[in-house]
Amino acid sequence: MTNDIFIDIKVFKDDIEKKKPCFLIGNGLCRYLCAPDWGRVIWKVMNMAVKDEKSGMEGVKEYLQDDFQGEAFNHPEIYTSFLIDRKTAKSRDTYKNHLRDFLIPQTTCALLKYALSQEAQILTPNFDYSIECALGFPTGKKGTIHFSHVKGCESTETYPYGEYASKEKRGKLYLERETAGKGDSGHYVTDSCSVWHIHGSVNHPRSILWGFEDYINAIIHLKELQSHSPNAKYRYAEPWEDGFVQKNSWLRLFFTKPLVIVGCGLNSEELFLRWLLLRRQRQITIRHDKNPNDAFQLPLTYYLDTHLEADKKPKLDKARLLYFKFLGIKVVRFKNYDELYDGPQWGTAEQ
Repeated sequence: MTNDIFIDIKVFKDDIEKKKPCFLIGNGLCRYLCAPDWGRVIWKVMNMAVKDEKSGMEGVKEYLQDDFQGEAFNHPEIYTSFLIDRKTAKSRDTYKNHLRDFLIPQTTCALLKYALSQEAQILTPNFDYSIECALGFPTGKKGTIHFSHVKGCESTETYPYGEYASKEKRGKLYLERETAGKGDSGHYVTDSCSVWHIHGSVNHPRSILWGFEDYINAIIHLKELQSHSPNAKYRYAEPWEDGFVQKNSWLRLFFTKPLVIVGCGLNSEELFLRWLLLRRQRQITIRHDKNPNDAFQLPLTYYLDTHLEADKKPKLDKARLLYFKFLGIKVVRFKNYDELYDGPQWGTAEQ
């Protein structure tokens, strides 16, 4: 039933060579580059938060014993439950502030070298700057990124959540030259490889999306960003339309470019990402209803994973494949992580 969603690695390689896809890169890549996994990071953050807080954290301490580390903290129910309680809810910002404590890997991989050589746009839900470090972007002493303000249009190559999610205009910052008006000059993002932190970044703790409530608020916020379409008085512009107020943001990239998803589990708790993927697929329905004869084809979405991951939880994998089928996502499955992140499909002219 789901065999038709798999595509061969060679076919995938040919596709990305012909097109210029965006990459949605999650924490899986960071683990491959020897950064701590998400469960270890959460465990460290909560330990630090407990030490800083004088009260209201008693309910957390019992979960921070040595025998409770690791896999358990990869489940969002653990930290989301702490944020629901009124006593610990005030610690939400404390948790986020401590997310700065990431280990920065000093290695890279063929996938990132390829993205850099192709001047690709990288979207990531990660809060840290492991990807920037692996790409060789300039960082501070502690591995942090110093951003420029959008109004100045300095090229930073990294765009934090706060700079593109506001309702204010972002100055003369354009995704590509075609989106600029006549006579406009500014920084064209697609002239170089750039990283967009779609869930916020550690330099801006309040921008971080963490847990169900933040994901739901992000969906609400995105709906509020929609402006009235100039072509229809009684309908809001969709993110892929010119009337959308944030047409020069990562949202435009997400909805109009081929998308390669790698290192993202896309588990059920990823409400924001799953909702975005549903909206992306919805374009087909909207365009077809508007003009049944329109031969519009949505840019393909590729999901890259390994047989190792699929074999760990076969029933979950079967359910996920069915979900991907209805979302129009094509799956490229590799033998292992070395083949996924350092395989020949990422070969460049320089290599």
